[in-house]
Amino acid sequence: MDVSLDKPSSYLRKVSITVPAKDVDAVFEKIYKELGKTANIPGFRPGKAPRGLLDKHFGGRVQSEVQSRLVSDTLFRAIGEKNENPIDMPKVEPGSLAQGAEFSYTAEFEVQPDIKLTRYKELEVAKVDATVTDEVVDAQIEDLRRNAGQLVPVIDRTIAQHGDTVIVDFEGTMEGKPLQGGKADNASVEIGGENYIPGFAEGLEGAEVPGTKTLNLNFPADYTVADLSGKPVTFEITLKELKTKKLPELDDEFAKDQGEESLLALRGKIRDELQKQKDASAKDEQRALLMDALVKANPFELPPSLIRSQSERMIESATERLKQYTGGRAVQLSPQEIEGLHASNALEAEQQVRGGLLLLEVSKEEKIEAVDDDVDQEIEKLAAGAGENIERLRMAYNAPQVRQSLRYRVLEEKVVDFLLGASKTPEA
Repeated sequence: MDVSLDKPSSYLRKVSITVPAKDVDAVFEKIYKELGKTANIPGFRPGKAPRGLLDKHFGGRVQSEVQSRLVSDTLFRAIGEKNENPIDMPKVEPGSLAQGAEFSYTAEFEVQPDIKLTRYKELEVAKVDATVTDEVVDAQIEDLRRNAGQLVPVIDRTIAQHGDTVIVDFEGTMEGKPLQGGKADNASVEIGGENYIPGFAEGLEGAEVPGTKTLNLNFPADYTVADLSGKPVTFEITLKELKTKKLPELDDEFAKDQGEESLLALRGKIRDELQKQKDASAKDEQRALLMDALVKANPFELPPSLIRSQSERMIESATERLKQYTGGRAVQLSPQEIEGLHASNALEAEQQVRGGLLLLEVSKEEKIEAVDDDVDQEIEKLAAGAGENIERLRMAYNAPQVRQSLRYRVLEEKVVDFLLGASKTPEA
């Protein structure tokens, strides 16, 4: 067997393989023998039909089988001889095939890209502010007060104002016909709220209660029910009661209702929770800035198959998340929808693949590892964060493939922390 290798690019390989005629004939002979044992030809018992008759009846099938077997017997052996490791299925281009002649074919495949780190230390990464201000804490406490507030009748006025809640009966019509699902009695409408189509709640501001009101509106162009998108609708509304939300006093009693001993303790708890969220989002933002800088500083040719594979994982993850909205049913996507998702995923998938490969190269260069203790600590963190039983989670991560995936995630984070520590803040 003769084998030659071409390298059209840093990641593309083309192998040319020639199989000697004697090996070709041996496979032909083997296929004909196998076929002769089972071939059903009128006038002949199995295994007794002459070769010429087999060739007449099954010649095309034999050619196809011989070609397939020659490729499967020689392709990966030839690639191994050249010390190459394909990352996708080789695309075979066969030559002509005939008994008594050698058989030649070519195969193209992709390999892991050749990555040479150019610069990864002292990358410019802007600092991300993770300060939690008093105003943010106050706003969170006000949200708690609003959630704990109770609706009480308005007794000193009859005109609806922003922030009021009006108890109404309403019926919607389109082109003079009742709107399906567009009727309700004793509905609560908060003026300034967002529970209805645009213009509905706002249209009640300034109305007399009790009283009636007619609203001529349009469904939004992006309305979830496609048949109603952008369509005009008329609502006949009877305003029955006017209420406002009475908020609890901001004191220790309110804090106790929220599960804390004092208002000071409640503020402290809220600040701590907000700080954790802010720290996490700041780290995510800084990681994104770092990865962008790392990818820009270290260009290399990237095999399209790696981008495609990453995009497939992204689609699989997205469809898995959608199951929570479909009662666990698998989401069926058409070929056109899948290709559309691949197109929209392309840039993000490429960035993720480039970043992951570069982090791996940095880990090798800096001898950064994720040992078993690192993985175990990460499992403990995951258990604490999700309120999971630690032993149950350890069992889940005992599967080799699952544990290896977590190990790689931990390794990436260690490298990211290293790179952030080695980065510099851009000058103002």
